[in-house]
Amino acid sequence: ARYAAPHPLPHPAAPGCEIHYTLNATLPSESSPLYEGPLTLIDCSDQPNRVGNQVHTTPARSAVGTEPVDKGMVVRAAAYGPDGAYSETVTAVYFIGETFAKYRDRSVLSLVVNPGDLFGKYGIMVTGPAYDEWLEGGKVGDTPDMNLYRHGRGWERDTQLSLWDEDGTLVLDTACGIRLQGNAARAQRYKRFALYSRPLYSGSSVFSVQL
Repeated sequence: ARYAAPHPLPHPAAPGCEIHYTLNATLPSESSPLYEGPLTLIDCSDQPNRVGNQVHTTPARSAVGTEPVDKGMVVRAAAYGPDGAYSETVTAVYFIGETFAKYRDRSVLSLVVNPGDLFGKYGIMVTGPAYDEWLEGGKVGDTPDMNLYRHGRGWERDTQLSLWDEDGTLVLDTACGIRLQGNAARAQRYKRFALYSRPLYSGSSVFSVQL
């Protein structure tokens, strides 16, 4: 893995403590797979596109991409105790395979976001259920407000940001906030993001390096 932001999994020090993990970027819960031994990390670039295949990210329902895109492998884990206590989620991202040789001499930035925060009922990248029902119902009445046009802290979501420099050195790995940015661009297939460093996420109101 040329580009990796690994973290040690939380150690189950307390008696009866268990670690649960996910491999699809969702936040782990007690119903997630139980960590019982080493995980196998693979080149997953040939797996189906999950993000690029979303059809509710544009009002016009623009055609989605069909060509495979380069993909990283995301591991998220948390420890759970018998008394209901649990640790913070640990996130690690790995880009594995020969295909990533083309990123040498380039800065690489990774954003890991819970998929529901982007594409769910209150996802910031989608038109939203009100618009979807209006569209499927024949566009009767006024166009409903869409999620992707909403602003403010209520439409900011958590993300784990990892940044590698041109030498492949990890120079920043931090939690931060993410929102959609722009006006007309919000309705396009490719969207822009604004990133926010806050004490709520990382303990700091500024990023430690220039983005």
